[in-house]
Amino acid sequence: MIAVLDMGSNSFILLVVSEKGKTVLEEVYEVGIASGNLEKAKEVFKECVEKAEKMGAELHVFGTAFFRRHPDIFQQITGDRGEILPEEKEAYYSYVSVAKDFGKKDILVADLGGGSLELAWKDGYVSLELGTHVLNRTFSLTLPYIEPVDRIVEYVMKQLPEVKKDELFGVGGSFVALAALMKGKWDLEILHGSVLKLEEVERLVDKIKRLSFEDVKNLNVLPVGREKTILAGGIVTVALLRKYSPKMTVSTRGYRYGIVWEILEKRWRARGDSNPQPPDPQSGALSN
Repeated sequence: MIAVLDMGSNSFILLVVSEKGKTVLEEVYEVGIASGNLEKAKEVFKECVEKAEKMGAELHVFGTAFFRRHPDIFQQITGDRGEILPEEKEAYYSYVSVAKDFGKKDILVADLGGGSLELAWKDGYVSLELGTHVLNRTFSLTLPYIEPVDRIVEYVMKQLPEVKKDELFGVGGSFVALAALMKGKWDLEILHGSVLKLEEVERLVDKIKRLSFEDVKNLNVLPVGREKTILAGGIVTVALLRKYSPKMTVSTRGYRYGIVWEILEKRWRARGDSNPQPPDPQSGALSN
């Protein structure tokens, strides 16, 4: 089996896949390392390593935008076990994950995390400092937020490159969280493939900005901690929808699936398998 630990600014995600591409386990841990939760990050890392070892899985550990800026913290957590992904690799694997999963190539994939926004397409990418934690700091975003958000949407839009593709896809917890609020349930199987539409997201953002953090928690939809980044995530989503397309298809399967796909594809082709398939996610991945 193959295990990938995706260590992001907001959450750590452990994915375990069998040699045949069947997802055996996928667990999401809301860590919030960008908020300084170092001890929790160490505990979650240790738990994930032990879980992968007990399952007999070959573990691959990756850090993204936050750790690109703070490699010392990555070392403190992992003890030099793992790799900090360069932005171009993170963007590439996010594109591969979506392209393989949905069977499409002429697409634009937006991967939004706490530290950055990656935009990837077949022959290019860009990494922008427009992550949810970055926007929170830049604009002192909190809930409730009484100021208009259009100026922040414009700020984001001005940094987005001119790219024309057939369809827009979104990868990352913020897009999933918006879809979950619309459906009233956090279920990754149901949320995968959800469509976010501009007018609906604009209305949702307007509703969110009037709530307190406790109000969002009391909706009992999002994992604890997501209430801190949901407004910023909504603002970036509105900007993307206004810039590129009035609708976005949500993928719950981030760059980790692209990495697993690459590892499995190499192994399958070495065995002479002429028709490898992308990893098949399990239903209802957990959020811890």
